[in-house]
Amino acid sequence: MEEFRYELPRGFSSRRVKQALELLATLEGVSAELLNASMRLERGEAEALIEWMEKCGFVTHNEGKRQYRVTLTKEAYLAFCDRYYPFADGEDEEPAFRLLHLAPRPCSPSSPAEEAQGEDPVLELGAESCRQALDCVRGEGAVSISLLQRKMSVGYPRAGRLVEWMEREGYISPFDGARPRRVLLTQEQYDSFIKKYFGN
Repeated sequence: MEEFRYELPRGFSSRRVKQALELLATLEGVSAELLNASMRLERGEAEALIEWMEKCGFVTHNEGKRQYRVTLTKEAYLAFCDRYYPFADGEDEEPAFRLLHLAPRPCSPSSPAEEAQGEDPVLELGAESCRQALDCVRGEGAVSISLLQRKMSVGYPRAGRLVEWMEREGYISPFDGARPRRVLLTQEQYDSFIKKYFGN
C-alpha cells in the first residue's frame, strides 16, 4: 500500500479529517456547503478542507458545477489511517471501515472459480496472520477490529482488512449497525483452513 504523504490541513485534527473521509465515502459528490452542514464547519473551514481533499486526490472538481466528484479510494483511506491512525481506540470502529462502495466485494465464501480469477487474499494478508486472526476469534462470541488490534498488536487498517476477509469467508457475521459481529467459525472451517495453508 502506497504511503500517504500529505500533512493534515491546518486547524484540523486527524480525528476530524477521518470523520470527513468517512462522510466522503458515503457520497458521490460533495461541496463546501454539504461539509458545512454535515460537520458544522465554518464556511472558510469547509472550503479549506475541500481544497485539501482535491490536493490529495480524494475529490475532483466538476467543471461548471459547485459539487466535487468523490474519487476517494479504499486504499487511500487506509493509507491515511496507517499514517495518522495506526491504533484506533475502538470508538465507531465499524462505521469507519465500512467503505464498501469504494471497493465492493462479495461477503459470501469465495468459490474456487473466483479464487482462480484473482489473488488469494490469504496469500496477500499472510497465512500466519490469518491463522492468528482465526485463533483470536475462536471461542469468542463476538469480534471487532479493536479486539484484533489488542490481541494481535497490529494497526487499525490491517485489523480491518482481516475482519473484512473473515466476513467474506463466512467466519464472522456482516456488520449490522450497533450489534457486534457474531463469530460463525466452525471447527470444520478452521481445520480446512489449516489443512489448505499449513498442510497439517
